[in-house]
Amino acid sequence: MSGMKQRDLQLKDWGVAPPKNSMWPVWAGMVGAAAIGGVSFLVAFRLLNGQWSLVSPVAFILGWLIVSAVRFRDPGKRWLKVHSARPPASGEAARLMNVVRGLSDDLGIPAPRVLIIDGGPPNLMVTGGRRAAVAVRKSFAEEASRTETEAAVAFCLGRIASGEARRTTALLTGSPMRPQRVGLSLDVVAVSITRYPPGLIKALERCEPATGRDAALWFCGAPPTHDEASERIEALADL
Repeated sequence: MSGMKQRDLQLKDWGVAPPKNSMWPVWAGMVGAAAIGGVSFLVAFRLLNGQWSLVSPVAFILGWLIVSAVRFRDPGKRWLKVHSARPPASGEAARLMNVVRGLSDDLGIPAPRVLIIDGGPPNLMVTGGRRAAVAVRKSFAEEASRTETEAAVAFCLGRIASGEARRTTALLTGSPMRPQRVGLSLDVVAVSITRYPPGLIKALERCEPATGRDAALWFCGAPPTHDEASERIEALADL
């Protein structure tokens, strides 16, 4: 069995739907590459006044620069920069780092970057992109118990593993479309990973709901981007 199939089966065991495979990114990439190549060729032809011997290499360089800029653009970087998210200092947030690595290994996914946000009330942000990231407010990292930390991190990793974090980040960055509401369904995924609903309840009670343009990226948020925290807690209490 291939490594990809093994990973997908493992994700299903944890209640996480693997990202759907689709041919549309391939076709979109081919069309985009053809368009970029054509535009680059025309630009190079005009700049060089029809000097055919130089048009092809110049067009190639222009196309390569454009494709590289698009390919390596990280939509999550914008939101992390807004909150001045930074890498942990040496020895900082050791328990958080350990939990992220351990749960990532359990899910069979690469561990995301772990960043710290110094200011603000307890909460966690998750972004998708070239490399996923979980940014944790310092107040949560220092105050939350291990079970709360595991529950909130499991919630974030579930969003990453299912592809939801990547889609939400991309929609917030460059699309007028509204991301799906965050809450009950993702809470079920988190509990399927930790098998301990009280941990997630305590984590939600500790966090202050996020609002604003990037609210959909946070673990705990206010409507309309999230289900009400009280509703989420009530549903978790019934599990």
